[in-house]
Amino acid sequence: MKLATAEDLLENCPELRVEIDLDGTSPSPNRAIWKGQHQCVYEGFAFDDKAPDERQAGKSVVNTLLKANKGHYSPLRWAHVVLHINGFDHNTIMQFVRHQDSAHLVQSMRYTGKRIAAWCKQQKDRESIEGIEEIHYQRPAGFIYVDRYGQKVEYTEELRQQDFKRAAQSYFEYAEKVDLGYPFEMARGCLPTGFRQNYTLAADLQALLHILDQRTKKDAQIEAQVLADLILNQLDRWVPEIAQWYRDARYGKAILAP
Repeated sequence: MKLATAEDLLENCPELRVEIDLDGTSPSPNRAIWKGQHQCVYEGFAFDDKAPDERQAGKSVVNTLLKANKGHYSPLRWAHVVLHINGFDHNTIMQFVRHQDSAHLVQSMRYTGKRIAAWCKQQKDRESIEGIEEIHYQRPAGFIYVDRYGQKVEYTEELRQQDFKRAAQSYFEYAEKVDLGYPFEMARGCLPTGFRQNYTLAADLQALLHILDQRTKKDAQIEAQVLADLILNQLDRWVPEIAQWYRDARYGKAILAP
């Protein structure tokens, strides 16, 4: 077995998705950043000085702010992005919610729980795990997984099926408690933490790159690396010049942004 990489997870888990929400995202991020950095070094009122087009503004930001290492990246805060995230497990989402310089909207457990209960009702009996990957995330089999402390497991398909069966029993217990009238906040105490949960992240670009600094590290949780990679792919669409600079200068190096 080979050691699993973020690329392996992306290849084997197509349901893991990140999409940029253009309705809530800065439409001209490079020009917005350019105006912010320009005001710092311009005697007049920056709004009166004509900004370059989006592509040229992006090049200017990279060359005069980022590559020049001016000491702080605060003009990046002038660009704001909203990202919708699908298919990830609750554990991974909690890794990102810890970042308090950004905003997070996590699907209510009442609605996550309804999806879980609906799956349980579709099963023929309590031994069934058919379609469980719709509600539960489990790492792909056939790889070696290791954590930052060196603890590792050769994850076979047999072990994966055992993990699915254990998770299914918890989901059935949850659905039964809901049917008995347990409030959702009481019933969910028996749930495993691998359930899939929808999630939205909003951040300015400086905060988002700070998140990527920490989550693209090779000793970060592998699902966090995958989510960071998918976010960076969306930045390729939104701020391509800055995204390319980030890949070249900072990706995976755990250099915290000034």
